[in-house]
Amino acid sequence: MLTKTESESPLQAVEINHREDVGIADVWLRKNISETQYTNENGESITAYTADEVYFTHAYSDTLADELTASFDEWWEYGKKWTHEEQLSETQRQLKEANERMEMLEECLLEMSMMVYA
Repeated sequence: MLTKTESESPLQAVEINHREDVGIADVWLRKNISETQYTNENGESITAYTADEVYFTHAYSDTLADELTASFDEWWEYGKKWTHEEQLSETQRQLKEANERMEMLEECLLEMSMMVYA
């Protein structure tokens, strides 16, 4: 999804937050990053950073940052079209796959215990 973002901290073109508990990465890609100086209502000089930003989630890997950087424009287009519903369906697929693996392991353990204790 494409948005405008503003921050008091400098913005990076590629930012990744690895959610280790689920193996997913939050990804922010930014274009047109600019720095603006302005004075707030207290008369303090403030630096603000603005950019066009897309956000999406993706399976994490150690090479994800390199992949995003190398194919930035393709990922940018992907991020513009991405929706939370896509993530939900991917999460549901992963959950189904995990459940199938767990059932297979349970069957294997049962068969092994029957062989050992028979």
